[in-house]
Amino acid sequence: MLSPEETVLWKKEAYRRRLAIEDFSRYRAFIHEDYQEWSYVTVINNLLKRVLAGETKRVIINMPPQHGKTMSVSEDFASYCMGKDPTLNVIGCAFNSDRADEYGEMVRDRVKSPEFQMLFEDINLSADSQAKSKWSIEHKGKKKGTYYAAGVGTALTGRKGDIMIIDDYFKDRKEADSEIVRNDLWRWYHSVFRERLAPGGTIIIPCTRWHDDGLVGRLLEQQGHLWEVLIIPSEATSDSDILGRKKGEFLCDAVGGSRYGREDYEEKRKYMPPYDWAALHQQNPTPDEGIEFQRDWFQEHNGSPWGSTRYLTADFSYTDKNNSDSSVICAWDVDHNNDWYLVDRWSEVCTPDISGRVFCDMLQEHKPHEALVEKIDWNYATHIIQQMDERNINVYVETLSAAGDKKSKATAYRAHCARGKVRLPKSSWTEDFIHEHLRFPNGKHDDQVDNGSLLGRRMAMVRAPSVQSAKMNYGPNTGQHIIDSLKPKDHAVTRLA
Repeated sequence: MLSPEETVLWKKEAYRRRLAIEDFSRYRAFIHEDYQEWSYVTVINNLLKRVLAGETKRVIINMPPQHGKTMSVSEDFASYCMGKDPTLNVIGCAFNSDRADEYGEMVRDRVKSPEFQMLFEDINLSADSQAKSKWSIEHKGKKKGTYYAAGVGTALTGRKGDIMIIDDYFKDRKEADSEIVRNDLWRWYHSVFRERLAPGGTIIIPCTRWHDDGLVGRLLEQQGHLWEVLIIPSEATSDSDILGRKKGEFLCDAVGGSRYGREDYEEKRKYMPPYDWAALHQQNPTPDEGIEFQRDWFQEHNGSPWGSTRYLTADFSYTDKNNSDSSVICAWDVDHNNDWYLVDRWSEVCTPDISGRVFCDMLQEHKPHEALVEKIDWNYATHIIQQMDERNINVYVETLSAAGDKKSKATAYRAHCARGKVRLPKSSWTEDFIHEHLRFPNGKHDDQVDNGSLLGRRMAMVRAPSVQSAKMNYGPNTGQHIIDSLKPKDHAVTRLA
């Protein structure tokens, strides 16, 4: 029989356990002896409670590395949900199978832990299914829910998920910057991962925004209305910050603080490349000041000077799929000071027949000195030539080589922009034009930059006409009379002057 003091303690403990079962935040505090509810942890917990209540079923959580998103979602939330509803099937994914297995092991060990068993005493691991990548639970002796771990890109055949998690789908910068890896991830998400979701199921993607064109970027672009997005930057970008910080304050300055101090954030911001700071810590894969191009490089104009030379540039796309690049055609004026004025721009995702027709329309409208395109498909080129002949368009079209990486090809154009010699009109599309430049070369689209690169490469080929210097008289001891006496076949000898 318990003493009065022991009875009081037991009642307090029973009450604490009941709260841990009923509330996710209390559950986390119960199972982690060193649990600390930092400022950002509270916001994450509240969002996950809404997921559990069925209020939202598509969730993206963007936050810096090493701030507890994996523990919050992949470990604690997954185990809590299986405790609350032992019939649930959970699928946990990561950038590779080894990392996904680690998640599976963490959740499995949590379910086996004494703390979990104190709360959900009728739930146990099935004796015949306890591998870290694939295990199941029993409720009162009967098999119920399962946990399955898988790396991004692997098969999920035969699996179903009531709760499906993709925790950090890129391993590192190299993967994030690979268009092949990004495209493979996108196809896997739709053809494999998404197909395993049970009716009424939930998808949660906790991650760091490595790249503008990553999985999260594409999901928000194409189906943003379906997703609830929680963005927690290391440094507040406005006074309306979700944590109540003022602009410029770090996570450590918010109520509740952070596991890192101000000196840690300041050091990272100071020494990390701007792009990495913006992507990894601010969840904006493009720094506000741009990467290769700066916003303040571009000047506005109200019209190009009289006597300028007009050029037309074109970057063509060959498909009309929604996720394809646009075909972009730009008209430029170059004045006597070699200032470049963008005077017109057309952009559309369309088939080659449409972009070819618009190209000829703009040739007729602008009557450029030259038109500049990269080497294109022969059939496409033939189609454009036929249209030009039929419409009696007599404009020289210069075809530039497509070889080389985009950054190298943009060198001359970028240098001209940096000198403040590229001017833009006040137009509805001007901000989009600048925005693409600020995200280059890591943005999803770069067709407008490519147009500027074409003009830059062409202008770099243009040379001022040579001026022949006046004939000079040399003294008898210079040796010039010997050189002058040589026959033309002795071409290895050069004039001294």
